[in-house]
Amino acid sequence: MYFIMIGTKPTTYIKAGFMILYKYLTYEVGYSILENNSIAFSSPESFNDPFESEAACSFFPGKAKINLSTQKKIRDAAVQQFKKSYGVLSLTRQPLNPLMWSHYAGEHTGMVIGIDVSEECFTSEIENTIPVQFGNVIYTHTKPSNLFLDTLSEKLNITQSFSFDRDHIETYQRAFLYKASCWSYEEEVRIVKSIPLPLNPEKFITLKSGNFKIINAFSRCNLIDLPLFLMPKGVIKEVYIGLRSGIHDAEYNAELSLEIVNTIRSSQPQTAIFGCKIKENTWELDRFDLEKEALRQLGET
Repeated sequence: MYFIMIGTKPTTYIKAGFMILYKYLTYEVGYSILENNSIAFSSPESFNDPFESEAACSFFPGKAKINLSTQKKIRDAAVQQFKKSYGVLSLTRQPLNPLMWSHYAGEHTGMVIGIDVSEECFTSEIENTIPVQFGNVIYTHTKPSNLFLDTLSEKLNITQSFSFDRDHIETYQRAFLYKASCWSYEEEVRIVKSIPLPLNPEKFITLKSGNFKIINAFSRCNLIDLPLFLMPKGVIKEVYIGLRSGIHDAEYNAELSLEIVNTIRSSQPQTAIFGCKIKENTWELDRFDLEKEALRQLGET
């Protein structure tokens, strides 16, 4: 997918084709997403990076009549508000990154799901606080702490910012898109939706940001309300099965491969399904058509 800007201001976009971004998942979570066609927009509080949203707010100018201790309290409160009021879908451009498979897909036992993010539910500036086309994560060696470049006449209402506001793009970037450079291997792209609390577990809710089902889930041993975004049918375009999923045990397991294909196709009939394997003479992964290889091994056409 690419976007063509019409006119002198970047206000109108035309989508051409589609673009797939990827989500690394454990086996259980991946199959749940495929079966229910829904995916979690998680609170930054639950992320594995303790620095999430820490760049959200900078201190006031030195001449402000507020001491540093009070400034810090105000800043910390704003950071926590960002973390609690929004859900983030973290995606990546690369489905065959061995390190990502190790960290996020059950050490190669899980799967990667490819999602067509050119759908309006991901690109809309009305439904998304940060649409996908503005969601490239910014990796830096030092945390930004300077004041914003723009002085805004109107403050951002953190708890009611359902739509993307170009006047506050620096605020959004600081809150959700800045990360330390050590994470750059993830090549992350984010979509952010406003999901204000309180939520009702096991309930369906409709917000300006979309339709959600709220479930109970554990995060670092704590029970949390997890919003699952109900995606349009057909947005899941690809599935990659990990090389330690069992399909390569001892020798290629064609029967298991076909079982996996049939299970996925029962809920996602149009999805391309790939297996992963190690490339010869490199440190890279390669993909192959899981169904075609299984049928070849079984002597079927």
